[in-house]
Amino acid sequence: MELTLKRYEKDPYPGCGFFVEGEDPTRWIAAVDRLGLDPAHIRVYGLPSRRANVPWGYLVITTGELPADKLDPFASAHLAASQLIVPAKSRVLPELTDHDLKQLFREDTYVLHPDFGLFKLMSPLLMSDCLVVEEVPVLASLRPADYVVSSGEVVAFSVAATPREDIESALDAGVAREKLADAPLSLAEKLRLKLYESVMTGDGDKATLNPRADKLQRLAVMLGLSGANAHDHLLEDFRDLQNRNKREVDKLLDLMQKDPEAALRYAIPLDEHGSSRGGPKGTFKMRDRGSGFSLFGGRAGGAGGSVDIGDELHRLRQQYVATARALENSGKHEKAAYVYLKLLKNHTAAAETLKKGKFYEKAAVVCLRYLKNERAAAECYEAGKIYAEAITLYEKLEDWEKAGDLNVLRGDDESAQTAYERQLEKELLHNALIRAAKLSKEKLRNLPRAQEILLRGWEENVNAYNCLQYYLANITDGEAAWREIKRISEHQLNTQNDRVFLKVLSGEYAKKDEHREDVKDMAYGLLSKLLSDGRISAHELLAFNDKNSRLRADTLRYELSKHKVRTRPPA
Repeated sequence: MELTLKRYEKDPYPGCGFFVEGEDPTRWIAAVDRLGLDPAHIRVYGLPSRRANVPWGYLVITTGELPADKLDPFASAHLAASQLIVPAKSRVLPELTDHDLKQLFREDTYVLHPDFGLFKLMSPLLMSDCLVVEEVPVLASLRPADYVVSSGEVVAFSVAATPREDIESALDAGVAREKLADAPLSLAEKLRLKLYESVMTGDGDKATLNPRADKLQRLAVMLGLSGANAHDHLLEDFRDLQNRNKREVDKLLDLMQKDPEAALRYAIPLDEHGSSRGGPKGTFKMRDRGSGFSLFGGRAGGAGGSVDIGDELHRLRQQYVATARALENSGKHEKAAYVYLKLLKNHTAAAETLKKGKFYEKAAVVCLRYLKNERAAAECYEAGKIYAEAITLYEKLEDWEKAGDLNVLRGDDESAQTAYERQLEKELLHNALIRAAKLSKEKLRNLPRAQEILLRGWEENVNAYNCLQYYLANITDGEAAWREIKRISEHQLNTQNDRVFLKVLSGEYAKKDEHREDVKDMAYGLLSKLLSDGRISAHELLAFNDKNSRLRADTLRYELSKHKVRTRPPA
């Protein structure tokens, strides 16, 4: 008789030990020590390789089956028959009867392995033969004092919250106040500017002299200018007078383009009293408007009286937006947030800008004070790892799962369990059974309770399909899952859930495990009953015969014939 091993998806035989590959005996000794096995309750055998005088490894026989996760990286050994040991996930062909064992092996025990074939186990190795124990001399010693050594492992990490008043004080600390050194033009200066305009073209840096040299010469003489640099002095004086004669809004826009940070001291909020179209009449004055870039202080203004920027509102708004973006792109997120919050009154953009700059705590304060959005503030605190403040807000919002997750990050497992339990009760109260089951399994580590919840959903017809599908998916043992399918089929089917059960069977059939044909037979029995009752379509057969083209055609003809019978007019 020729014995062969066939690869099998699961272990068909019980475990009896494990294989240790390699000729070094210290490997199996180290494995026994790591697994905590008692040497008095194990047997170890040497195994040959296909090369002469070179061992393949060792077989360690234990008194009970060891979990596969503990054995890694060693391969478990399984007892295929009372006298034959094989590797994991393999089946012996042909199957052996007691008579076969008696004829083949008599009273001996053999190992069948793909690496070295069939081998008869002889006398087990003795650990004393593999170890050399030297006598340890007795030394006089003193017991050291007790001490504690840090493991060096970081169990949890979080950032302590800054007191709110400290945040506001830091943000209120602005730049020094300044006055714009820019006096209005006198009568003489205004007349001189008129003369310049008659011989100059263009504005500012683009101003040039008119080619009418005679008039230009008379003007230079009139102003007492002469020499080679007379024309340069004329241009410089013209540009200075022209700049001082600009309207205040133009001055502000020019300053924002040249030095946006300095210009913010003189900017006005667009919805400040009198700053929008139709507000009180007056004149906008370029004056320092306060303590600087304060996000949480009072009004940014105070000096300058009422303003009316009229048609300049749109142009000023565009410049504010451009300035905010420029500050943000240069990494000055707090100053960009000042523009959004205080000048444009765009609180959402201010919070987002602070988040981009990773000023999460300040962004949270903006969300709470201006947006009144506690969830957004909690998310900001969470991003900044300020878990205590985030947990307080999530608990207020009754988002207990999120509070539990953050308590886990803080290392407070007891508070996390309490929060998860409250979330579980909330989900059950709203019949969200799938979420409740996942919470029990993944967060509370309570799989039996999760299965109870899912089975309740199936029995009470609350999201029955998904509940039963997840219930069976949580049973990792194929035999146990099949037994549960049979139990439900025999004791829990009724006209309210039999079609749902058929849909679940189609999913189990698609898994292609060892009970695939059993599932198909069960589905055929249920299909027959439902078809005879006229409660389903024959197309349901295709879920269990997806590659049968002839059945697909027959099913279509059957459905068409039924339709003709229903629609045939009475004689």
